Amino acid sequence: MVKITIVGAGIAGMSIASQLPKGYEITIVARDLPGDPDSLGWASPWAGAVWMGMDGSPPREQKMQLDAFAHMWKLAMTNPESSVKRIEMHDLTDFKKPEDVWYYGKMPGVRGIKQFGDTNVLVDSSLRADIFRRVHENLPEAFPETPSGFQVVRDIVGIRPQRKTGARVEKEILDGQTVIHAYGAPGGGYVYSYGIAREVAELVNDIQLKMPKANL
Repeated sequence: MVKITIVGAGIAGMSIASQLPKGYEITIVARDLPGDPDSLGWASPWAGAVWMGMDGSPPREQKMQLDAFAHMWKLAMTNPESSVKRIEMHDLTDFKKPEDVWYYGKMPGVRGIKQFGDTNVLVDSSLRADIFRRVHENLPEAFPETPSGFQVVRDIVGIRPQRKTGARVEKEILDGQTVIHAYGAPGGGYVYSYGIAREVAELVNDIQLKMPKANL
């Protein structure tokens, strides 16, 4: 029996578990688990529940994102009870033409902000006001001019555990044990989710094929 331990129960960890062979004995170890009381100490509960290609992604990460999109699209089509749904979305960008967006044509046809290295989870009133201003400037017919005109359901500040060098998905031997690293998606854990999981599953399969077989 192949035994796998996954550290972390966010979208990456859970996606990886779902993509490994069903016959493996999988243990998930995590400080925070789905269903726990609200905690800002991890990213997945607060991340945007949407697929949107990440700007500036290198080809390898583009493939991860498209693999995740394909998986979620299939879920929406075949398993509506999963809560994954197809809805219309309008994305406002600074690109001069749609063809400049790397994922243009690869999927059927108002973000917030991110600050690299900032782990403060308190609401920044100046950024809050700036978001109100920007959404009004871009869609004045839908968003009022003053914050007092908004019905704010909740302020959410989440962390984005990204790396400047991009997602890390690779294997390493530590103290005689094989460890597969899978973290650092640049602010798009759900966008990468099943794409990273597929790469991890391929690495696990590669490791299994190279392991010596017991003599019976």
